[in-house]
Amino acid sequence: RLPREGHPEGLSAATQKRRISALSSVVTLARALGVVSWVLKIEVRKGPKPDRTGYSPRVAAALCQACGDGLEGARDLVVVRLVCSQALRRIEVARLRVRDYANGKIFVRGKGYERNEQKAEWVTATPETRKAIEEWLRLAELTDPDAPLLFGWRNNGRAKSAKSSARAGGLTPQGVYV
Repeated sequence: RLPREGHPEGLSAATQKRRISALSSVVTLARALGVVSWVLKIEVRKGPKPDRTGYSPRVAAALCQACGDGLEGARDLVVVRLVCSQALRRIEVARLRVRDYANGKIFVRGKGYERNEQKAEWVTATPETRKAIEEWLRLAELTDPDAPLLFGWRNNGRAKSAKSSARAGGLTPQGVYV
C-alpha cells in the first residue's frame, strides 16, 4: 500500500487505483499532445477479494433475537430474514409489494430492474422467512396487493396504515439496514 501521512496502513486500494488512473490519463494526454515521448506502464497487484459470504448463522440468529415483539419487531424480523437468509439487497427488500409473496415464493426485482425486466425472478423462501412474512402479513393486516410489503412508522410512534404507506412508497433502501 502507498504510505499516507498519519495513517500507517497507507491508502486504500480504491484510492490507489483512482490516483493511478488519473496519472495515467494525464500521461496519455501529454503523449497525444507531443509533450512527452514516453509511456507509463504500471503493474497493479491485486489484493484479496472482499468477503461476500454474508452473515454467519450465529450473527443472523443474534439479529433475529434482537428484533423484539409486536408489529415493529415482526417487520424487523422480515427484513433480517430477507437480508440474511435470502441474501436480498436493501433495494430489493424496499421494492417488495404484498403481491410479490405467494405460495412461499418471493418475486425479487434485482439490481438494474428498471432497465431490464429480465432481472426479476421468483425465489423460494426459506421456512423461517416464510413464517416471518406470513406473521407480518397477519399482524399488519396487509391485503392490498399493490401496497408495499414493508412500511415504517410516523414520528408519533404509530404505524403508517397500508393505504398511506402505499402512497408514500413504503420503506426506502436507506431505511433497510442490517
